[in-house]
Amino acid sequence: MVENEDFTAAYDRWPVEHSTRITILTRTGEKLVGETGGDKDDLSMPKSDDEIAKKFRGLTEGSLNTQRADALMDSFMAPRRLGSRV
Repeated sequence: MVENEDFTAAYDRWPVEHSTRITILTRTGEKLVGETGGDKDDLSMPKSDDEIAKKFRGLTEGSLNTQRADALMDSFMAPRRLGSRV
């Protein structure tokens, strides 16, 4: 692993940006690069209630039934509906 100083600086700013780049060199010499962060999907970017619900349901789809997922969504979204910051 090698630190990317630009990514570290972005993490130290406000709002925080979470950036990651992974580079893989295959046995055949092919170089594969994947990068994420700094866009609307960044962890620190504000999300709408619909975006949060979609992500939650996608992550819990295989382990929670709809009724349980709805109950959990209601419990952690209630403060947002009351105007509290989450």
